[in-house]
Amino acid sequence: INSENYPDKIKGQKVKEYEDSLMPQKSKNYDYVIKELESKGWEFGAGSEDKILIIANSRVARRGGFGKLYGIYNRRFPLGAADALIKREHPLTALFVGSMDKKTSIERKTGIEHLVNHYDNGSYNEISSFLKRNGSQSINLKKHSDKKVINEKIEGLITTRNTKSTKDVLDYALENKLIVLSKGMYRLQEKVNKNTDGLSDDEKAKIEKEKIFYDSVMALPYKEIIALFEYTQNQNVFSTKHGTKGEEYRNVLVVIDDTSWKSQYKFEGYFDDSDTSDGRKERTKNLFYVSCSRAKENLVVLALSKMEAPAMTTIKKWFGANNVSIFK
Repeated sequence: INSENYPDKIKGQKVKEYEDSLMPQKSKNYDYVIKELESKGWEFGAGSEDKILIIANSRVARRGGFGKLYGIYNRRFPLGAADALIKREHPLTALFVGSMDKKTSIERKTGIEHLVNHYDNGSYNEISSFLKRNGSQSINLKKHSDKKVINEKIEGLITTRNTKSTKDVLDYALENKLIVLSKGMYRLQEKVNKNTDGLSDDEKAKIEKEKIFYDSVMALPYKEIIALFEYTQNQNVFSTKHGTKGEEYRNVLVVIDDTSWKSQYKFEGYFDDSDTSDGRKERTKNLFYVSCSRAKENLVVLALSKMEAPAMTTIKKWFGANNVSIFK
């Protein structure tokens, strides 16, 4: 499904200003498609067999419940927000939601949210391993007294995370020896707390930028971190794993938008073969192929950015003209 109901760019209008002006109509188109699919029996609840695959961007973050968190990361890492946050490659992200081993793609369950998840599942062996592995404390959870102490500490953590800020949760976890900071986190805290007297203006600016980022994350309601964790665990309708082969779902809605991540993906340029960047064209091709191959029964592709005639010719050839609809 492609859209023709976007107004043309006004002469002299900045690109970002124009793209921002399209957001209400894009949201309207998106909501319309969701409603139509639900009327046909698709289900978009937690744990559903149906999935929405969207390149990690602000739209996913807002709908996933961590839009403000994504905005903070995007200001700090304009071209790498998804890697730092969604792929959990930043030590601050890993502290709360763990990380992924780049070589094996196996999840490192070292985040505060993993500890809570073990508790929710009643996995005391996992809790014991977590506490020993993180170097925070070594306990015998077979002893009733130790188990009672840890239960009380984790219950307190859960209460704090449901009502307080990210900083409150971090302070609580450290005070109760539920976690220890990684080397990366130590370096980050040393940097944001560094005395800038005598440093060059350039060095001061770098430290200030890091401090603004760190303090902004710390000030957020922790619920945004919880929402991010649910997203990384595929506990909501959005899937994060569409960049590599793997899981299949009953029905799949693939959402593409060329205004989302221009340096990495350009779908119109892939469809009409006009993209001059071979690397970006290959990334786009791989992502599109893998995303579409996830559907076992039904596949719908929603293009939120406009596709001109040459691209539409390819799309109709691939999917069949009868299977292509255009928003008027």
